[in-house]
Amino acid sequence: MLDGLKIDKAHIVGLSMGAFATFYFGMKWPERARSLTLAGIGSGSMPEARAKFKEESEAAADKLLAEGWEKSAELRGNSPTRVQLQNKNPRGFAEFLSLVKQHSAKGSALTLKGYQALRPALGDFKEQMAKCTVPTLIISGDEDEPCLDASLMLKRHMSSAGLAFMPQTGHACNLEEPDLFNTLCEKFFHQVESGQYRMRDPRATPARML
Repeated sequence: MLDGLKIDKAHIVGLSMGAFATFYFGMKWPERARSLTLAGIGSGSMPEARAKFKEESEAAADKLLAEGWEKSAELRGNSPTRVQLQNKNPRGFAEFLSLVKQHSAKGSALTLKGYQALRPALGDFKEQMAKCTVPTLIISGDEDEPCLDASLMLKRHMSSAGLAFMPQTGHACNLEEPDLFNTLCEKFFHQVESGQYRMRDPRATPARML
């Protein structure tokens, strides 16, 4: 897409499955990224969750193929990391579900089986993370349980990364708190463009605690 639009470098932003794609873009083609924004990243990446994540992804795909989005949307929408949107904005949540129901069940199922269930864990990229100098912003809702440890792991291994947790927020952090989400991104972009965004000072990772 960048080649087609004749864009040399861009700020790459992704949420959830898109955050993993954004992360991979940064590891694979760092010279094409002005920055990386990784929101809601890491579901299924921690070792203790890998098997369950793969199993649930495949089961969800089978359910979609059997029943379609019309029946599956309510169950998926009321997951532990989605109820926050419903509580904050019932009208927005209802619109979210109505849009989800319009998705292709077959397309979603194939994505779950062929991409989400099979993608490598973020921990498999620790060597690349350590070398990454692309300015990176990690955003996570503090109630997005599957992404908390993964977000911290990224922060600890990427000297180019900053981390923001959004309070009482689930997985759809951009929908739940659009003003805060956009403010975080805008400030980050300005820091990068103005040259004020810095790699972590080595003194910020000392061996001692005090």
